Amino acid sequence: MTEILTESMYSLVSKSVFSTASCKKFLASDGISSSNLLLKDQSGKVLLNCRNVNALKGKIDGIGISFAITKNLDEYQFVLCNYIPTLPDHDIFKLKFQKMRLLITMFITKMVDVLLQPKINSKVLADLNKHGNAILLEVSELTHEYRERDKDDSVSYLLNKKNTDIINLKMDYFIQFDATEIQINRILLSIYGFDATESAAE
Repeated sequence: MTEILTESMYSLVSKSVFSTASCKKFLASDGISSSNLLLKDQSGKVLLNCRNVNALKGKIDGIGISFAITKNLDEYQFVLCNYIPTLPDHDIFKLKFQKMRLLITMFITKMVDVLLQPKINSKVLADLNKHGNAILLEVSELTHEYRERDKDDSVSYLLNKKNTDIINLKMDYFIQFDATEIQINRILLSIYGFDATESAAE
């Protein structure tokens, strides 16, 4: 079972890393500046279509928060998507950005799954919102840190085998999505040519 999960996660990570599609937002309509919300995956497939968001807010606790988090996370994943190709493969920010984009995709996927259930579990949605807010805070801080870094010092931001733990995020957000940061780190390091047998989150 673990082997199957690992293979599935490797496929998800590698698909995200190697995607040749141009950067796109998940939200075609955000449900905040408009009355409807339309979510599509990166291939254009519709994930969620809510035609009257205001009505849903009155019926489902926490859904307004979910949509607000999604809107902000989507903005960041689009920004990071454009940053990533400009960075060397062993740049610390590139690796962290890849993980943040993956987390954002996982959040959106899980939110859609929760909202498409015949009976929506408000506790599960509330827990997901709490997790999404934590991811949003970290991606915001990480983006700010990247923008403020010394552009003339590229060496300090390059990963080496002695400091692989530097790519770790502030907490293991991946647990919420049935994975671990150790697992994701190993996959990313393998993809980018590091020794995958060395843990990056011991």
